[in-house]
Order: sequence, then structure tokens, then C-alpha cells
Amino acid sequence: MPMVQQSWSRWRQAHPDTRVLSVETGYSRNYAPDGAYRAYFAAPEPAFPVAWRDRSRAAKAVVFGMEAPGGAKAWPLALFAATPLVQDRVGLQDVVLIGAASPPGVRAYDATGHRFSRAGGDTLVAEDGVWQITEAALLGPQGLSLPRVPGHLAYWFAWAAFHPE
Repeated sequence: MPMVQQSWSRWRQAHPDTRVLSVETGYSRNYAPDGAYRAYFAAPEPAFPVAWRDRSRAAKAVVFGMEAPGGAKAWPLALFAATPLVQDRVGLQDVVLIGAASPPGVRAYDATGHRFSRAGGDTLVAEDGVWQITEAALLGPQGLSLPRVPGHLAYWFAWAAFHPE
């Protein structure tokens, strides 16, 4: 399933009827943002041994990774600070990635047969016209739709361990 990590305020604005589980669980765990894992997130190395390591990136560099028929690929999240729109191919699938390094988040869409450029806001432009970016799909002219495809943020050491190629 496609997923996204974003700020609570942005989520709440898009989904005002969202309900959240209570942090009053009866246990003395710190459920504040980053409370339980603050030290781990700040440390440069994993908190446990990792059998296979690809040292081409820092172990805990954040990447956006996805799998598609015929392959898997990951992009450093830092790339999206300078290039918020990336057209690429993963295995047999053409994709367009729309992302930001801060707050971190990337959305991947099927891009079969289209080359996009960013028009600003929630719109893209292709040869056939203007496309609207939504959570579920890119909506184009004449009722065309390109679905969102699964991908997720991961630490490099974890992605590389599952995808050594």
C-alpha cells in the first residue's frame, strides 16, 4: 500500500475527521513526538548488529525505496531538497516521484507514457496538459488517471540489506 510520512498539521488539514488513539495506555512509556526513540534517531549507527552493510551511504541516511516488477530502487531523501520531482524507472515501471526532504515525504505515481514537469502547488504539466496531484492518483485531462504506487522511507542500512543489488 502507498504510505506517506508528514506533519500532523498537514494530515489534519487534509483529513479533519481523523481519530487518534489515546496515549493514556496505562503504561509509563513516553509517547511524545520522538520521545521513545529520540536517542536512536540521533545516533549515526544502528542500535543492533547488521550482517550486511553497503557503505556507499551513511548507515542511517534516509532513502525512499520502492519495488516494482523487475527491480527495486532507492533514492536519497536529500535529493528531493534540490529536485522535488524525479522521473525514473524501477524495473519495468516508469514512475514520477514528488517529494520533499523536510518535512520528509515522497509520493510515487505510475508515469507510463508521460514526462512531467512541476507547475507548482499540486499540479504537474505533461505534453497532454495539466495534471492534478492527489493522494490516490495523478488526475489528467480527459479523465486520465495514473495511480499512486507503493514506496516507503527507510534507513539505508535496512534498504540495502533487503536489496543488496
